[in-house]
Parts: sequence; C-alpha cells; structure tokens
Amino acid sequence: LAINRKANILFKKFNLSVSSETTDVFIAFKHSPLEEIAELAQNALKSSTAIVLEKELLDTGSKKHWIEFHLMPIVHSDGEVFGVHIQMKDISQQKKTEELIRLQQERLRRSESQLRAVFDSSSDINIFVGPDYRIISFNKQAVDTVLQQLQKRLLPGLDIRTIVLEERQQIFEQNFQTALNGQPVALEGTCTRRCERQRVGASAAE
Repeated sequence: LAINRKANILFKKFNLSVSSETTDVFIAFKHSPLEEIAELAQNALKSSTAIVLEKELLDTGSKKHWIEFHLMPIVHSDGEVFGVHIQMKDISQQKKTEELIRLQQERLRRSESQLRAVFDSSSDINIFVGPDYRIISFNKQAVDTVLQQLQKRLLPGLDIRTIVLEERQQIFEQNFQTALNGQPVALEGTCTRRCERQRVGASAAE
C-alpha cells in the first residue's frame, strides 16, 4: 500500500527491493533474511493481533543489526482487516548499550563477591553504620564477637547503640558525630563484659 524512505533504506541493507508497486510483499520477504517477518505479518493479518519482536539479522555485508518489528493489523471502519502495518526500527546501538551495562553489572557483582569474601575473612570486627545509627552491613567476625560477648545478634537496620555499653553511650555518640563530620576516631580500651583488650575504629557511612 505504501512505504517510506527509511523503510527503503533498511530494506536495501538486506538486498531487498520493496515499493508500493511490489505485487506481493510477503513473497519478497520470503526470499530475504526477513522470511520470518513475512510469516508473522500473515499471522497478524489472519488473527487481527498485533505482534512485536526483536530480531538479529545479517545485512549484505555480514554486519549484524538488531531490528525491532511491530506488526499491526490495519482495520477498516467496518471492522474488516485489510492490511498490516510493519514498523521497523534499528536498535543495534541500544542493544550494544544494554550489553555494555550487563557486562559492567556482572563485573560489579564479581567485584562485590570478591570484596565480601575478603571482608568476611578478616579477623577485624567491621560494622558499617548509617547517619541514623542504623547498621548497614557487617562481617562474620563482628557477628561472632557480638554474639559471644554480648549475646546479641547483629541485623541490618539494628540501632548500633543497642550493642554499646550503657556507660559508653554518651562518648560513643560524640565520637560518632565526629566521624560523620569527616574526622577519623580511634579508641582503645577494655570491655567489662567478657571481652579482651581491643582497638575500636569508628567510621560512618553517608
């Protein structure tokens, strides 16, 4: 029925010549890389159902293209389907971007797994806390030590002050605010509840 310039340009990439004068577009499609599209277009015509798909195709120069196809029945005012609107869009760049993002996310997941392995294997007690005193993350050594010495379980979202000795609450909060302001704080002392002498480092996550 009709074809625009962009469609013609796209067809030429696949050595396909289609115009409003073409007798049978479906037959033309069947002798090209778009053979599957011809079958789907006929299905859309018969079933009066729109079809959307993405397909990777090789052009005449063996270059890969990702094409997004929308096949929509054209319906007359009386409800009769008399044609199919085939809308095509080259989404190759979009696919490349999506693949790049996927690879970056995969590398990030691997890096996080490696960091977590090192983090958990450390003999130091590490607890990351948000500005609201809520625990964000911690390592295995922190879990084991708090459970053994305070008989409490570390959980994400727990207020860190619930595992600080009562007599140290005030100095802890003062040092916490100092850390939030970007100043490192290092304390050394002894615990009164079944703990050994230990060095405590404070840092705050923003």
